[in-house]
Amino acid sequence: LKSLHTLRIANNRISTLEKQQDGSGWSMGLHQLSVLDLSGNQIRDLGVDFPLILTAGSPALQTLLLQNNELTTIPPELGLIRTLKKVDLRGNPQRKIRTVVLEKATEDILDYLQNRMTPEQISNAQQKTQSYRAKGSIEADLPIESFTSSMSVDPEPSQAAVVSTELPPADDLPRPSEEGEQLKEEPVKVEQDEQPANQTSDSQPEVETASSLLDELRKNIESLSMELKSFSLTQAKRHALKKHLAMERSKLIREERRLAQEGKI
Repeated sequence: LKSLHTLRIANNRISTLEKQQDGSGWSMGLHQLSVLDLSGNQIRDLGVDFPLILTAGSPALQTLLLQNNELTTIPPELGLIRTLKKVDLRGNPQRKIRTVVLEKATEDILDYLQNRMTPEQISNAQQKTQSYRAKGSIEADLPIESFTSSMSVDPEPSQAAVVSTELPPADDLPRPSEEGEQLKEEPVKVEQDEQPANQTSDSQPEVETASSLLDELRKNIESLSMELKSFSLTQAKRHALKKHLAMERSKLIREERRLAQEGKI
């Protein structure tokens, strides 16, 4: 199922997507999935893992339809699926998010959900997503049978699951880097007695640049935090500042993690 592009399982009485001990529930494996239609079911709870598994295991996902289910809560982690171009969460009995918010553009909905998370929650979710991504690289394909214990399928053809194995255009597929190949063929030669000095001079500007970027992000966060303390802000201005602050914090977390992995901090 790695080439599966569209999965429509609307109106099939699915009640949960949470991973169960018997193996049922949503799993990794749909790497090329672009459209997921789960509308008109009886899903009561997505759980935290579902949006994280989608982020890690379906990086091409652009459409997520969950309208007209029985969701009592909408996990803010859905806001971390930044590949989405269309998301529909309307028609659920949850009461924490107003309908007017769910009727906005997809980008606004994702921003709203992400802004409901603290920086710590975002960091933890990103770490767990990385764990799922690493696990997904060695996990077998998703078995359709895994849904059978958590849903009942309406026998009418009009409500049957519709599956498409359409592949994305070849131009969208990753290609080898020609520059990388050239570097392998013609490695740079360095005199043995000069190697330590060259390594120091090459890495020093990168470290200084990284430190400068971190300092700039921290200053931006501090400035935005101070500005939010003003009592004269309008509601629209305060909302915009909070959105900007959340984005800057996310950038800082990502940059610190990247630099730590590269051993630059």
